[in-house]
Amino acid sequence: MNEANIRRLNQLLNRYERYHCYQVILDELEQVLSTSRRNVSIILKNLSDLEWIEWRPSVGRGKASQLIIRSSLSDALQQVLKEELKQGRFQLVTRLLELYGATTVNALALATAAQNDWNEANSALLITHYPWVDSLDPQRTVRHAELHVIRSIYDTLLKQNIEGKLKPSLAHDWQMEGDMLTLWLRPDIQRHDGKILSASDVVWSLKRLQGEGPVVHLFEQVESVSASSPTQVEIQLKRANTLFPYVLAMPHASVVCPEVIHFDDKHCYHCGTGPFRLHHWNNEHLVLKRHEYYFAESALLTQITLSHADEKLANVMSFNQGEGATETTMLSAFSYLTYNQRAQAGIAEEDWHTLFTYLEQRKGQYAPQRAVSGLCSQSEISLISSLAIPQLHGTLVLAEPKWTLPYLQATADWLHQAIRATGLTLQVLELTEISHPESVRAEADLLLIEEVIESPLEYGVYEWLLIASGLRFVFTEHEWRMHHEKIAAAVAADNPIEGLADIEQALYQHRRILPLFAGKEAITKAQQVKGIQVKKTGYSDFYQLWIGEPQR
Repeated sequence: MNEANIRRLNQLLNRYERYHCYQVILDELEQVLSTSRRNVSIILKNLSDLEWIEWRPSVGRGKASQLIIRSSLSDALQQVLKEELKQGRFQLVTRLLELYGATTVNALALATAAQNDWNEANSALLITHYPWVDSLDPQRTVRHAELHVIRSIYDTLLKQNIEGKLKPSLAHDWQMEGDMLTLWLRPDIQRHDGKILSASDVVWSLKRLQGEGPVVHLFEQVESVSASSPTQVEIQLKRANTLFPYVLAMPHASVVCPEVIHFDDKHCYHCGTGPFRLHHWNNEHLVLKRHEYYFAESALLTQITLSHADEKLANVMSFNQGEGATETTMLSAFSYLTYNQRAQAGIAEEDWHTLFTYLEQRKGQYAPQRAVSGLCSQSEISLISSLAIPQLHGTLVLAEPKWTLPYLQATADWLHQAIRATGLTLQVLELTEISHPESVRAEADLLLIEEVIESPLEYGVYEWLLIASGLRFVFTEHEWRMHHEKIAAAVAADNPIEGLADIEQALYQHRRILPLFAGKEAITKAQQVKGIQVKKTGYSDFYQLWIGEPQR
């Protein structure tokens, strides 16, 4: 079933009525279908196989054959659309909407309802507008949409509970003594390819994290990794670091196996052990299948298809969906500006210092409940009732990602307005490679970013200082080395948070970073879903999703 078959049926419907028996000759059909005699025979056979028409060819040249049109354009569209929805494909859906307009819209509504019912009966989920997925390598991405999938196909050695305390995962026990961390793996963990996870798999996975990627600085403190037995892994650190075990609970530290599963030239992934295995992946969709031999609690859905439908389809695809069960989690977020002193800057450094002071005071007027002086120091911001706006000259280039949350867009709009009020010309540059903020270093003077701060706060500050996007945007290699030495010394001390707080404050005092806002955000995530979901994000971990009747 494809666009060509739909087009050919429509040509016949423009000439012949449904259910009427016509005696036709091939010469006539050549004109109706605007094609050759040979193609006419192929087309009619294809439409007959789809049971859209009845075709009884005559024997002998020039004799009449019998043609009956059985299917309407709407019925045929519905049949095609249902198959496309079942496969999570939307390129043809978009094309049919362009060609047949309202007829396709009506057929799509019926096909969506039918496929939704089938999905629910089979514990399958289709998310039609999931964000684009480029990489499923934990080492190489910081994008939330990609990490969401990564948490479904891989496991970490340790996990965190709701209070942020560590708990077992692939490792059922661990022990930190000085600069040595020992982990004991669960026995008989089955990988997606049916093999048993070994300590050598874990060693290979941890070693590759020392190579490159946006979180490489978290693993530079590792001196060596070795397997002392088939189920025991030892990690030798360069210095003692009581915070390091938390690193192993982050999705970036997910254990990937050396074997690579290829789907095409562009899409592949390392074999994992997670609650879902990656069944298929191409430019249109990504299909997750439940890992039936998962070592922990099994996923509730058998299959999840993540498609990248055209944005224009969002309204067309929307259909009535009651709100199901949700979970609310608290997210610690921190937004800030980073200053990049570059040779081609259109603003003098002293003007940045003036702007820094102005924005530092102005943020308290904009959002007094969220304005902060830093992560470790949550001291109250002094409110200034009357604030003189400095008059500055020059051009400032501000890089920022595309905001998807309304409050972040509002924050960015406020900042743009505050900067322009000083007389500066502001150019906003979109940061398209969120995992590589250094990609805009040569073009931008400032980077506006918001990042999640992990629990507990002591670890969150430590992780932020090592992999913050703002620091990767501005630091040279020499600055990174000096920065790491300070962090290593801080975490080796008896009270790491004191040293980490000093490092953080130095960044603000030197006006490299301007802290803006922080706070706890209540994030509501869907747990109970329908067979077809249109919204992009806002889901619990995929293995926690379940299908049921919506709440009324």
